[in-house]
Amino acid sequence: RVDGEEPRKIRLELGIDYVKKRGQLSRKVFAIKEDTFASGTHVMSRKAGFADQSTRKHHPGEHHITILVNGVEKATASFELTP
Repeated sequence: RVDGEEPRKIRLELGIDYVKKRGQLSRKVFAIKEDTFASGTHVMSRKAGFADQSTRKHHPGEHHITILVNGVEKATASFELTP
């Protein structure tokens, strides 16, 4: 939700903390949208794939998803990735 009368420029990002091979977390940030938003409610969605790639292998464990608004963490959730 965007509050106020004047439209504001907002950058929305999705941060995913992936579990690495040795158990530590590594964050990757994906841009969702950067635009000027008027006051009101705006609905957006973003999919994140978990297929192994040459640059990223996925390991079991507790991963975290974070929504960032203008670089500030606003919401976080966790989920368990199983083999």
